[in-house]
Order: sequence, then C-alpha cells, then structure tokens
Amino acid sequence: MSATPVYTKNAAPPAGPYSQAIKTPTAIYCSGQIPCDPEGNLIEGTIQEKTRQCINNLKAVLEEAGSSLEKVVKVNVFLADMGDFASMNEEYAKWFTHKPARSCVAVKQLPKGFIENPITFITTPLYFISFLISLALVDLRNTARRAHYHGEQNPPRVPSWLHRAIFYQPSRSTTTDRNSSGVSPGQRLKDEAPARKRRVTRGGLDDDYYHSHQRKLLRMEAEEAFEMRRWVMIGLIVISLGLMWMSWKLVSWGLGAVKALLRS
Repeated sequence: MSATPVYTKNAAPPAGPYSQAIKTPTAIYCSGQIPCDPEGNLIEGTIQEKTRQCINNLKAVLEEAGSSLEKVVKVNVFLADMGDFASMNEEYAKWFTHKPARSCVAVKQLPKGFIENPITFITTPLYFISFLISLALVDLRNTARRAHYHGEQNPPRVPSWLHRAIFYQPSRSTTTDRNSSGVSPGQRLKDEAPARKRRVTRGGLDDDYYHSHQRKLLRMEAEEAFEMRRWVMIGLIVISLGLMWMSWKLVSWGLGAVKALLRS
C-alpha cells in the first residue's frame, strides 16, 4: 500500500519529524494541529479563536490532499483545560455540521509550550481553599443549630457570642421539625430510648439523630458550601488586597525611615 506525505504552506508547519498528513489509497491520516499560524507562531486569544486556527490548519491540509472537512469521519480533541469544553464546542460546531465521531480529553501540556492559562494555577488553589473554608463555616453553623434545636448536651464548638452571630433560620441541612408538644426530635428520641430496644449498627446506636443520616447531611453541607464559596472567595480577595496594601504601606514607611536615618 502506497503512503504519500502531505505538506502545505497554508497550515502550521510540523513541530517535529512528522508529516502534516499521510495519504493512502483508502484514507488520509492527519497529524494533530495546535493554534499556530502558517509561520509557526502561536496565536493568542479566546479558545474559540484558537479552535478556529486549528481547524483552518486541518482544512488546508485536507484540501492539499484532495479532500475536505465534510469527509472527516473521526476527530480527536485535546484541551489543556476542560473548562474550555463548551466554548470550544461553539466554534467546532460551525465547521463540522455533519457531526463526525469524536473524542475529547484534557492533557497537561501540548507542543510548543501551549499550556493551560497560568491564571488557572492561581484560581484552582483559591477555589479549593475557599471551599474548605466554606465547608468549615457550614459545619460550625449547623453544629450550633443542632445544639439549639435538638437539645444536645454537648456545648457547641463555637463561643456563645459567635453562636448568636451565626444563628438564623435553619436551612436544608438542619432538621428543625417539632411535634405539637414543642419537644425537639432529639429530645423526643432520648425520652423514648428506655422504652424501646436500642439497636447497634455500624454507625452507632439507631437513636443517634445526627449520625443516622450522616451521609445525606454531609452531602447537603457540601452543597451549601459550594453556594457559599463565592462570598468566601470575595472575602479572601478583599483580605488579600488589604494585606497587600498594608504591606506596601509598611515597606514604604520602612524605606522612608531608612532614608531619613541616612540623611541625618
């Protein structure tokens, strides 16, 4: 079977010892494309612009081989950030209207140093830290609520003044139903415990109000933490900017003091 290398100056040049495509009597096998212009320069811009450049390169290679995008049957897409998936699809759908088969995966790095936007290395830890803080705040708040509504004998893990500050109408992850006599579910379970059989499970006693629904409550607390994360991130950014301003003022004051000392 004969195999003919394909090359065109209208597409990005190969970044290594390979051809832009190989043409056989039955198919054309194209090499991968990155967002480079025909001169080999990486383009800057949105993911849509980069996707457009990659497809334009592929289009030029296929036309040089005597084919077209309309005859493509399989596409492999490699993204440096899967967060660009939706935006990439917006541009991709304009070119491949016949919807060929496709695979799309995220990779750590692509040729010529084409990597994920550096801001991601900042925002990803910020997202994670803000979520952990949000989860801790939700847990502290709900611990105080459970102590208030279920008559737990153990004191809350926060000071009384902070308990009053964070206490408000319960949300999804705190059950607050009371019966007609005004007795909380937690207190009612404790009162009824001597009159019924106490069954031991892997999670503990079956009348343990909180831990009997632990998995569901943890999932709800995680959902609340995700909802709270935006405000925590804003708070972290404000605090960071404040600390940077204070540091700048402190450094400026120190430099001024050193200059004054040297002049004297």
